[in-house]
Amino acid sequence: MAKGKRPDGAAQAEAQLAVVRSTAGIVLRTLVTVVAIDVLVLSVLDSFGIKQGMRRELSEIVLVTVLALPLLYAMTLRPVTKLAGEHARAAAEARFQAIAQAAGDAIVIVDLDWKLRFANRATEHMFGFGPRQWAGMNITRVLPEDTREFLAAAREVFRATGRPTLQEKGAMELELLRQDGTRFPAEVRVSMLRDADQPEFVVVLRDITTRREAEQELQARTARLNALITNSPLAVVVLDKDQRVQMCNPAFENLFQYRSAEIAGLKLDKLVAPDEQMEEAERMTKRGIGGQASHAITRRRRKDGSLVDVEVHGVPLLIGGQLEGLYAIYQDLTSRKELERVARESELRYQDLFEYANDAIIIFRPRDEVILAANPAACEMYGFSEKEFVGKSLKSLTRDVERGQRKVEQLLREGKTRGFETIQFRKDGRPMHLLGSGSVITYQGGPAIMGVMHDITERKQAEESLRASEKKFREMLESLPVPVRIIQDEKLVFANIADARLHGYNAPEEQFQVDDAAFIAPEDLERVREYGRRRALGEDVPRRYEVRRFRRDGGKFVAEINAERIIYEGAPASLLALHDLTEQRKIQMYEQLLPVCCVCGKIRDDSGVEAGTGAWDRLDHYIARHSDAKLSHTFCPECFEGYREKEGLK
Repeated sequence: MAKGKRPDGAAQAEAQLAVVRSTAGIVLRTLVTVVAIDVLVLSVLDSFGIKQGMRRELSEIVLVTVLALPLLYAMTLRPVTKLAGEHARAAAEARFQAIAQAAGDAIVIVDLDWKLRFANRATEHMFGFGPRQWAGMNITRVLPEDTREFLAAAREVFRATGRPTLQEKGAMELELLRQDGTRFPAEVRVSMLRDADQPEFVVVLRDITTRREAEQELQARTARLNALITNSPLAVVVLDKDQRVQMCNPAFENLFQYRSAEIAGLKLDKLVAPDEQMEEAERMTKRGIGGQASHAITRRRRKDGSLVDVEVHGVPLLIGGQLEGLYAIYQDLTSRKELERVARESELRYQDLFEYANDAIIIFRPRDEVILAANPAACEMYGFSEKEFVGKSLKSLTRDVERGQRKVEQLLREGKTRGFETIQFRKDGRPMHLLGSGSVITYQGGPAIMGVMHDITERKQAEESLRASEKKFREMLESLPVPVRIIQDEKLVFANIADARLHGYNAPEEQFQVDDAAFIAPEDLERVREYGRRRALGEDVPRRYEVRRFRRDGGKFVAEINAERIIYEGAPASLLALHDLTEQRKIQMYEQLLPVCCVCGKIRDDSGVEAGTGAWDRLDHYIARHSDAKLSHTFCPECFEGYREKEGLK
C-alpha cells in the first residue's frame, strides 16, 4: 500500500457486481424452473402411463440441466463471489484509509525490511517529510543508531522463530528523528498483518514530547515541593483524612522532639496538644476536614512535656477537589518574641542615637526630597527649628540640585552610599561643606532615605589653606639655588631647576619620566630606599648622609643629602636637599698634601696647631721629627761643585 492510495475500482466493481448478480439470479431461477417443470412432467407421465422413451428423453433433459449447474456456477456465481470479495476489500481499504488519515497519531505500514508501504498525513506532520520523500523510504532513517540495532535484533528473532516480539512488548517509548535531525520521544505500538501476502507491520507512533515535558515538570514540581518542605524552617506535618501523621519535616522533629518514624500513623492532636488546648486543636482539625483553612497563635507540647509558643496554620490537602488530608504548619514564636524584644531595644537605641548624635541625621522622601524627620543636631547645623525644618525640601538648600538628584537615584539603585560630598546652605544663607552617607529605609510605611551629614567646612578651609601653603612652598623650592627634590612612594614627584641641572637635565619635567632608582648607585640603592620607607612611617633615620649618584650622561658623583619628612599633597614624603661634594672632595684631597716651598724647599708643619699656621722648617728636620728615619748629611755632586767654587777650592 502506498500513501494516499484510494480504492478507485470500488465503485466500478460494485456496478459490475450488481449486473452479474442480476444476470446470475435470472439464469439460476430459469434453470431451477426448468428442473422443476421436468420433474413435474415426469411425475405426470408416470401417473398417465406415458411411454418409456419419452420419459427417458425428459430424464436426460433433467440430467443435463443438473449437470449444467456447476458450469453455471463457474461462469456466473464464481465471478460474482470474486467481485464480492474485491468489493469487500476495497470497502475495507477505504474505511482504513479514512480512519488512518483522520487519526492524530502517525500510522505507517512497513515490510520485514522496514521499507515503508503506507504513511498517513499525521506521519508527514510529525517527521517533516513530504509524500514523495516517504515513498519507499526505509523507516530506520528516522531511528537513532541504538534503536536501529534493537529493531534489527527483533527482525532476526521473527525470521528465526516467527515470534512478533515487538508486538508482544506492547507500547514502547523510543527516541525518533525528524527530517531536520532533532530528536523527540514517541510512544510506539507494533502490530503484525497476518493476512498479508508477506509479513507486514502496522506501526502507530505518538509524539509524547508534551507528555514527557508535563511529566518532567510534575517531577520538578514534586522535587521542589519536597525540597521546600524538607528545607523549610517552619515545622510541617502531613496528615491523612483520619488525622494520622503521614510525614513530617526536620524542622517539626526539632521543634517537637519526635522522630518521623515514631509518630507515623499516630493522631497529631493527642501528641502535641496540651489538655487546656485540646478543644481548640480539635476545632481546628474539624475545620480542616471541612475544607477550611485555620490559624491560631497558641501553645503546643513537646515530647519532653515542655510547652512552646507557636503560630499554627491548618491547610486542607485537596487533590482533584477531594479532601486527601491536612497540612499543619508550625512556627516557633520563641525566636520571634526574642526578636521583638531585640527590635524594641534596637528601636530605643536608634531613638537615642537619632536624638543625641553629634552628626546631623535627616530622613527625607526620595521623589521630592521633602524632610520627614530631623534630629536636633541637624536642626542646629542648618539653623532651623524642627517645625521649620520638617516639610522643607532639601532641594531648596542644595547648591547643585541636579547632582543631588543623581545621587538620590544612585542610592535608590544601590541601597546605600557613603563618603559623598555636597554643598548646602544654612538658614542664614551661609554655605556648608558636608560629608554624607545614606541608606534606603522604610519610614511611616513608605520608602525613605536616611542621610547622616557631617560638617567639614572647617576641614575644607584648612585644606584650601594647605593647598595655598603648598603652592607657596613649591614656588619657594623652585626659586632656591640649591638642588631640591621630593620623593613620595619611591617616585620623584617634584624637582627644582637646580636639581635638574645637577643631574644633567634642562628642565625638571624631563626627570619625571625616569625612575628615581636610576639616579642612585646600586650599592647605595637599598639603604636609600630603607631610609625613605622608615622616614615616611615617622621613624628616626639619619637626616644627613652621602650617596653616590649618576648624572644623565652616566657620570658619577657623590652628593650629600639633607632629608626631612614632610606632608606633600596629603601624604608623607621626603624632601631632599642635595649638595655636590665633587669640589669639596678635591679641596680635601689638596688639604691632605704636605705644603713644600717651591723656592727654598722648606715644609710647613701644622702638627698641633691650626691648619695653615705651622712653622716652616727644613725637610730633613720634618722627617726626623715625624718618622724613625736616620739621616746623614753630605753633598750631592752639583752642590759639592758649587761649594768648592764658593770656597775657592778649585
